[in-house]
Amino acid sequence: MRLHPIPLLFLLANWLLAPSGLSAAEEPDSGVQQLQLEIAALYERLNDWEQAEKQLLAAAGGPSAELRERALEDLERVRQHAERSAESPNLELAWFYERRRLWREAEKHYLAAAAETSEEVRRIALEGLERVRPQMPLTGLAEDLEPIEPRVEFVTALLAKGLAVVAFLAVGFILVSAARGVIRARRQIEVLPFVANSSEGSAQIDYWLGRTRARCRAPQPFPGGPAAMSRMAFPYLRLPGLADHLPELDEVTLAGTKLPAGELLRKTKLPRVRVTGGWVFNESNGRVFAEFERRKGISRYEPVATIEREIPAKGQEHELELFAYDVLIQAARANAS
Repeated sequence: MRLHPIPLLFLLANWLLAPSGLSAAEEPDSGVQQLQLEIAALYERLNDWEQAEKQLLAAAGGPSAELRERALEDLERVRQHAERSAESPNLELAWFYERRRLWREAEKHYLAAAAETSEEVRRIALEGLERVRPQMPLTGLAEDLEPIEPRVEFVTALLAKGLAVVAFLAVGFILVSAARGVIRARRQIEVLPFVANSSEGSAQIDYWLGRTRARCRAPQPFPGGPAAMSRMAFPYLRLPGLADHLPELDEVTLAGTKLPAGELLRKTKLPRVRVTGGWVFNESNGRVFAEFERRKGISRYEPVATIEREIPAKGQEHELELFAYDVLIQAARANAS
């Protein structure tokens, strides 16, 4: 029988090109085996020798002879690393911290392992440093700030206590100032606005009282002023329009209790002597009077004296000045009584 040359050539080429004489369906599937080797290499880079050994043992039982040989070589290397790492506690701790992404601690133990005598341990430690240090800038700032946090908390607590002390001292200063103002006000003589039949008449009384007070408080007596007045220890005389300014207080909270401090100040800052009066005048003459009241107890007043004087139109200024001296003398007597 004679064979056709074309089919014969086709069969010969197919036999020569077929690998190992196996068909495509009979070829070993080495993809899983290759994947196991890659996973083992990953675990080896992470220094997880146990997991790397498991993957290499699985790859050593695969279908590809070449990959099996490679897996056995890697397995021997991994076991050597595991044995050496067991001899170096620093490496064990470094891998422990590295797997938990604690880069600063891992670096510290890798550096300690790099100073050991074993060449293999030093090599593994240097490889670990190459892996760890690129990760450190990402978390280095947070790790550097960790020791500072307790200090920040301490400083914050200290500032809070300092502010509390400052607030306490400020409240104490205000209360002390208010108390001093009350004491000063309770020693004073207060002249209330005189009632007059015109604003000009009220202004005249205020002027002469102020001028007379200035003469009495001067180091040397004014010409024409009574000599006895210059030698008197005259108390402070508060004229109309000269309010005694005290700290503005509304309510003060002490130990959870609200105290009406403002109301207490208004009820207690009462002068020792209070002077009231009136002044009526026309073109020909006028009449002026003053009443003196002295405080009894905390807020009660009782009258102690009254003075009255005729003010003729002629020589009115002189008469008003004499009346102002009378007011100051009688106020001083009421204050001393």
